[in-house]
Amino acid sequence: MTIAQIFDLLNTLALLAWIPLFLPPKTPFRNWFLEQKAATVLLAAAYLLLFVGFLFSGENPELDFSFEGIKQLFANEKGLLVAWIHYLAFDMMVGIYECEQALKRGIPHWLLLPCLLFTFMLGPIGWLMFWTISKIYPLKIPD
Repeated sequence: MTIAQIFDLLNTLALLAWIPLFLPPKTPFRNWFLEQKAATVLLAAAYLLLFVGFLFSGENPELDFSFEGIKQLFANEKGLLVAWIHYLAFDMMVGIYECEQALKRGIPHWLLLPCLLFTFMLGPIGWLMFWTISKIYPLKIPD
């Protein structure tokens, strides 16, 4: 399987996995999906396999966290794929967290939807939106 095919497969998985998050809170499939966290587990497992494969690929990637080092990492197609899967997995985890917290706080679904959309497209901006809204709605069910 080529790097591009792996990218397409995991990107499609992530895209499809976001659909249940946008469903109304009382939808049984949505609640099951949130509890299982299956897509996040699959993305995290793919990340682990790709990361380990990249480390032992013989390309000798340097773990240089300077700007130039990160630029070189992203210039490598395997490094870029690993980084992208990292984003997909973390954004999905944040989206699931937002859904779970919205239920616990009684945040109306219509307020959650833009947060999820921004989390899906622009990660930290969506989380910041959700965090701001969550300050208006204190926890109803303790963690």
